[in-house]
Amino acid sequence: MEIKLLTDASAELDAAYVEENDVTVLKMPVSYDNVEVEDIEISKFWNLLKEGKKVKTSQPNREDIKEEFLKAKNGGYALICVFISAALSGTIATAESVKAEIGYDKIYIVDSLKATLGENIVAKKAVTLIKEGLAVEEIYENLKNFASRVRLMSSVDSLKYLALGGRLSAIAAAIGNLIGIKPVVTIDVDGKVKVLSKKIGLRLTMKEILNIIGREKIDESEPVIPIYACDDENVLAFVEKFKEVYKTATLTAPAEIGYVVGTHIGPGGFGAVYVVKE
Repeated sequence: MEIKLLTDASAELDAAYVEENDVTVLKMPVSYDNVEVEDIEISKFWNLLKEGKKVKTSQPNREDIKEEFLKAKNGGYALICVFISAALSGTIATAESVKAEIGYDKIYIVDSLKATLGENIVAKKAVTLIKEGLAVEEIYENLKNFASRVRLMSSVDSLKYLALGGRLSAIAAAIGNLIGIKPVVTIDVDGKVKVLSKKIGLRLTMKEILNIIGREKIDESEPVIPIYACDDENVLAFVEKFKEVYKTATLTAPAEIGYVVGTHIGPGGFGAVYVVKE
């Protein structure tokens, strides 16, 4: 049976990769200034944030999900769906509802437990497993295990955006920015955004992220993806520190966080996506 991959815009798959690997990506609408658009250029998104605009993202349209599920049913192929964490979006709940509605059991919905580049690495693992010719049930079980081992760590350069997203009070954000507090945040094993620690200054923040990574055993058969939000200056410095500590890990080129998570982290954030051993 033919197997295809469906994911959402949070996975940050570039257009060339999507076309080359026959991946379908569901759009996640963006709204600002009472305007809703299907997609937005990342440079425009960062400019809106810097201008103080409140930017919101929405889950994919139910009818778009239904259309892709019906294509699979009518075409007689299996569909692996890698979606943004169920704790961050209603996408998976909607997809499960649509699957029940159309009554097709060859749709396999995987909670990536992440977003942005964390979801990206799960989606790319799905492509690899499909190309290896595994049975769809085996791919599904492999992906659930793999997703549980993906980690995402990031700094927040300004507390302003956590406050705008309702994850911190405006007063706490103002005081924290005044004394230079930079939280280290993660999307944890339950798929929820969590503040792990708070450090003062860039140097201590980098050291803290490296220490957190060091407490886990990195699976060096998988790549480590340095990530950044808008400005890559901090992540380039972080990469040099990372190389000093983890000399045998395989680093990809730094990758930019998209708008789904960028609304919370804001410009200047940096960190890494990596996979831990079983």
